Amino acid sequence: MNLVDSLNNARKRVRAKGWNDSVSALNRTWSLYSRLWDRSERFNQGSETLGDEWGGPEFADLVIEELAAPYLSPDAIVLELGCGGGKFSRRLAGRCGKLICTDISKAMIKRTEAELLRHASAGNVEFVQLGGADFAGVDDASVDFIFSYDVQLHLQPQNNFAYLLDAKRILRPGGVMMLHQ
Repeated sequence: MNLVDSLNNARKRVRAKGWNDSVSALNRTWSLYSRLWDRSERFNQGSETLGDEWGGPEFADLVIEELAAPYLSPDAIVLELGCGGGKFSRRLAGRCGKLICTDISKAMIKRTEAELLRHASAGNVEFVQLGGADFAGVDDASVDFIFSYDVQLHLQPQNNFAYLLDAKRILRPGGVMMLHQ
């Protein structure tokens, strides 16, 4: 079985077994989190950017510098899987030729877009809402580096598997996918 057949079969299994219901639930949860983050210091803990409540901005700088930097360059096409509130997006945008911010939550994508505009770093950024089974909307062999930090732990194994299969489709030869859990 080739890659395309494997990917199509994985997508069919995700849809047939109702595993996308978990994606819908996550979409609702993260959209709610975005609203609650704005309203409550219990959620935002006084942070300026959604996501900084987990580790802080200095830690995000360190992650990019120590882990992602070797894969970033002015001509690199980077895809961030699970952009959330833009914590890493704004650090990636200025270090690559193009950044594709993806998330299952439209609210989080809007938040990331606002964060990047606030820091004047949205000029080379595209936003794509994902459906939980693949990177639909991203061209074949078009990405040099996929960055994802603490996203897969929120997904069902079947959804992770489907994303990993489709990553092979969108990565250019020699491309790298960095997952942190």
